[in-house]
Amino acid sequence: MTAGRQPFVWLASYLKSGNTWTRLLLANFLADSEQPVPINDIDTVLPGFGPHDRRWFDDVTGLSSSECTDDEVESLRPAALRAVAADAAGERQFCKVHDALHETAAGEPLFPADVTAGAIYLVRNPLDVAVSWAFHVGRANSPGLAEIVARMNDPRSTVAGGCSRQLRQRLLDWSGHVESWRAAPFSVLLVRYEDLLADAAGQLARMVRFAGLDGAADRHRLRRAAEATAFPRLQEQETRHGFRESDPRCRRFFRAGRSGDWRRHLNAAQARQITLHHGPAMLACGYDPREAA
Repeated sequence: MTAGRQPFVWLASYLKSGNTWTRLLLANFLADSEQPVPINDIDTVLPGFGPHDRRWFDDVTGLSSSECTDDEVESLRPAALRAVAADAAGERQFCKVHDALHETAAGEPLFPADVTAGAIYLVRNPLDVAVSWAFHVGRANSPGLAEIVARMNDPRSTVAGGCSRQLRQRLLDWSGHVESWRAAPFSVLLVRYEDLLADAAGQLARMVRFAGLDGAADRHRLRRAAEATAFPRLQEQETRHGFRESDPRCRRFFRAGRSGDWRRHLNAAQARQITLHHGPAMLACGYDPREAA
């Protein structure tokens, strides 16, 4: 399974599921350098943009998104993407996406298949997602974790919008997000966060091959990109230079980079709420909801 010839490869994920790590892996692979790509230079190395960015939308449409309703903006996003695709001349664009793959208020797919080469969908155990999200927004206490769990179980869940620099992104609940991308009308490569932890170079090879890039068999190049993005190296960069994508509420964007951290932070009731709500989708992605029983 490989991506098509259209320009856009969506790097899609629910929040805190390895999207930024994946972008850094791809950026380091493309840079093909002995020196790691600075974490604040992802966008200068990896071609693409954020479809959730107000500046992008305003520039392409000539409108002020802040003067439109969220539904109005959402309805214009597919046309804006087609306009960018027309100017891309077939060049691959790797675009970070947290939206679920849903229809706009006008009934059109948010990410049109006619400009989509495919999607790399990053998925992570939702038990760990809850903990990582809570730390990301500085709410890793019991009330904060309870709030995050409730948002992950809410099919109306959104992020940003309003006065934020980002457009509204409809997440749905965690299961709805996962299933929306698994049922996409174009090629989707599912990559588990836990498999990236176990073998980043091997998973990077899958992504490179899927995206139609050269070098999927170059083990040295793949290994070097994986080593450049090992969590201790990313943490060192963040400590020295900060990270522009970090939420000001969190102490560190690259916090832990491990699997099973939920056991240290979620109480039994919170873990059960997640597994009871998302058991089928967890099983579909290779996670065992009985872990939290």
